[in-house]
Amino acid sequence: MSGRWQLVVIVCLTAVPVTLLAQAGAPIVHRGALASGDQQLHSGEYYDSYEFQGRAGQRVVFDLTSTAFDPYLMVIAPSGHRDENDDYRGSNTRSRLELALEETGTYRVVVTSYTKDETGAYELRIGPGGPAAAEPGVRTESGRLAAGDSTLRTGEYRDAYTFQGRRGQLVTVDLRSADFDPYLIVIDPSGKHHENDDHEGDSHRSLVSYELPEDGAYRILVTSHRSGETGAYDLRIQTGTAGGAVAGAAAGGAPWGTTPCARASTSTPTRSTAGRGNGSRLMWSRTTSTPT
Repeated sequence: MSGRWQLVVIVCLTAVPVTLLAQAGAPIVHRGALASGDQQLHSGEYYDSYEFQGRAGQRVVFDLTSTAFDPYLMVIAPSGHRDENDDYRGSNTRSRLELALEETGTYRVVVTSYTKDETGAYELRIGPGGPAAAEPGVRTESGRLAAGDSTLRTGEYRDAYTFQGRRGQLVTVDLRSADFDPYLIVIDPSGKHHENDDHEGDSHRSLVSYELPEDGAYRILVTSHRSGETGAYDLRIQTGTAGGAVAGAAAGGAPWGTTPCARASTSTPTRSTAGRGNGSRLMWSRTTSTPT
């Protein structure tokens, strides 16, 4: 009986300051370490997990850093949809996601490594996003093509992203770069490619906009017009309804926060088979055929 009451007191004392920090707009900071004996993904990497209470329309930044291993970040929505990132802006010590939340409920944040057996200390920050919070249904990513990235079969460097789409949704994917001639590929769940280069004659922009033909996971490949091109880019993914309205609830309102000390999970997360956020090592080709 005394042990039970002691546990209740501890939970209450740790939860209160977290809620106050969240209401003040300061990021929640988790410091931990991956270690031998931790839980493991199905692919073998050690992981820690945290829980986050989110509301549709909020914009949240998840920022993971480590100097001990190559960090890999996953955010799993209440529905099970995953967003993933590795090597934010080409850095193998940082992974980062800035998301406009599309669901209300409990999100899982998974801290893991790029390869098996990596261990060491890390810091995870979860905080409010920037001004783009007024645009529910819009996701933005910033990245960099760099020497050493995975390549298409034709030799161009590339990064990969995924998003969940619904049949009839209107989606616009907008890719821009001042450093190279960007080339954009969007791949349906069935494997059909939608590609663009030099939107409206602009060699620094590519854009694909269409009505989604099916439900499922869509893949986006950010690459260049010619092999060997490198540099920074910005990617914007806007999802709407069949009627053209932006999807998602209005931002603002209730405070947000994380559930502290929730580093265990009843299920083992897995990485997306469609590729690894930014810096995926899969092989793709810029053709009309299904990539392999």
